[in-house]
Amino acid sequence: MTPDSRDPRRPDGRAGFTLIEILVALIISGIVVSAIFQLLQGNSRFVERQSAREEVQQNARAALDLIAGDLRAVPPGGIVEMQPDRIRVLQPRAWGVLCNTVKPATVTAWVLFPANVVPDETFFGRPHWGIGIEQTTDPLVHTGAYRFIAGPTRDTSADLCGAVQPQASADRVRLGFITPGPPFTLGDSVPAGTQVMLFEEIRYDVAPSGSGGVPGTWIRRMIGYSGAAPNMQPMAGPVPDEGALQFTYLQADGVTPALTPDQVRQIGIRVVTESRTRAAQGGTLRPEQVDTAATTVYLRNTP
Repeated sequence: MTPDSRDPRRPDGRAGFTLIEILVALIISGIVVSAIFQLLQGNSRFVERQSAREEVQQNARAALDLIAGDLRAVPPGGIVEMQPDRIRVLQPRAWGVLCNTVKPATVTAWVLFPANVVPDETFFGRPHWGIGIEQTTDPLVHTGAYRFIAGPTRDTSADLCGAVQPQASADRVRLGFITPGPPFTLGDSVPAGTQVMLFEEIRYDVAPSGSGGVPGTWIRRMIGYSGAAPNMQPMAGPVPDEGALQFTYLQADGVTPALTPDQVRQIGIRVVTESRTRAAQGGTLRPEQVDTAATTVYLRNTP
């Protein structure tokens, strides 16, 4: 061994690190690793919070837009149930023209619809589909009052649309509706040429989802019926058990509460959603993020 290879700091002159040097290096390495870990953990928490914030904002906005869009098209008399936390309405899906004059005892109404707006004929007899005939004695005078008939059946016995459209065409469909209950008119006869609405029943509420293994409380929307019961499907969530969906019903001045469906001219909607991720707060797990979205809907078709 040459003299240059010896470490003068060591008593025996051999090259290497002292125990103190190794300990110092380990301490410095531990500090660096800990700092890197804290930085990565902080970035991970930031990403989680951002993802949770985006989740609740998207859920709240999507739910609010869908509910508001459905309510804007509600016709006069189309609000069936109005509660602070749920609503049930009849939404127009197509517009047609009455072919035959319907009298108080008439059980079949023939309607001419554009062919591309009418759903498959399997909707006949379903309780959430039906037609609404405007109650007027003059087709040119719109009263804003409709007679709604849910779950009609198909009439194929005769086509009474010849007076309105003598020749059938590819862009028109003639449909006969048989009422399963009350007649199509409550008083005077309704003449041919009167406006007719094809409607679908829409419902919103808040409840434990109870379907598809989806945990928690959700805002639900009706998707048809399962047997005799409405088929409520989770639409946005999870949401708080209380106050997740709130409706405020107002008259035309925007201040006076509406007490009955015929008084409603504005509907305030408030939606609250929570993130799926939870964080410890005060010794309990709480949602990482909570977001609120609100708007006011002005009913378009009110008289």
